[in-house]
Amino acid sequence: MNNNQNPREENMKIISNMSIGKRLALGFGLILALSIVITSIGFWRLQTVADATHDMMQQPLAKERLISDWYANLYGGIRRTLAIAKSADPSLSEYFAQDAAASSKSSAETQSKIAPLLQSEAEKTAFAQIGEARKAYLAGRDEINKVKATGDLAEGNRVLDQVFVPAANRYLDSMQKLLQIQRVDIDAMAGEIDRIAARSKMLMLVVQLLILAFSVFGAWWLTIGITRPLRTAVDVSHRVAKAI
Repeated sequence: MNNNQNPREENMKIISNMSIGKRLALGFGLILALSIVITSIGFWRLQTVADATHDMMQQPLAKERLISDWYANLYGGIRRTLAIAKSADPSLSEYFAQDAAASSKSSAETQSKIAPLLQSEAEKTAFAQIGEARKAYLAGRDEINKVKATGDLAEGNRVLDQVFVPAANRYLDSMQKLLQIQRVDIDAMAGEIDRIAARSKMLMLVVQLLILAFSVFGAWWLTIGITRPLRTAVDVSHRVAKAI
């Protein structure tokens, strides 16, 4: 045996010496293995998309919904306070007192749910600004209720225009800022999910093309491996027949 024989030639010789059944089994086995590979890649990329979607649902989207609920609650409270301030009926303050207390309690609960979810410095800064704006807003609201109880309409309008409305606008603006941060994060994560999906499609396409190319080559190789010995056998039989 020649020890200097090329390993590639040795491998080809081994394959050439295989029976037709073994060659077919080898070809189908390789195709099956490649099919398993592409299926595994598909599951992996789908899981990547699912994980990214879960992250978006768990953090930015959850915060965005809480802040939106808080914003709606605040907006309703502002409209209620404006109605009290503009009305000539001093009993409205007492009439809406229970609603105002429930609204404040709901806002405080929502605020406590949002705080642990904040991670970035921008979020924490915006949240701190909301806290300061909320204090000024509640102080202005309470002052209006006190003035309305006295029946002093002129003082009530002054507090409304100079204290409450500016405080309410700052409160809304600061909350809108935090809400916008969440929406930017959601848009960024949605864009990343789209990019993951696009890369996954490209990867799957490349793998499928490779499998197709390998399958074509394998079919050609198996065909040659089967027909060549048959042609050789036929040629030998013809030569033997002629010799006879």
